[in-house]
Amino acid sequence: MARIVWIADDDASGQIADVYRELKQTSLKGNVPEILRTMSLRPTSCEPSTRRPGCTSPMARSAELSTK
Repeated sequence: MARIVWIADDDASGQIADVYRELKQTSLKGNVPEILRTMSLRPTSCEPSTRRPGCTSPMARSAELSTK
């Protein structure tokens, strides 16, 4: 049993569903990384950095590089 509670894809709705959808589109593997799922109870913590001015993450940089 997992000790960290998160919202599964099938249970996601509203803001977290939007965040998951965007993460899947920007992820190189097309999924939501589990490390970000651990923050799913606070959706603004795991939203893609493209939505947070001044914040860069390795995932955002790799997504940006893959489109060049």
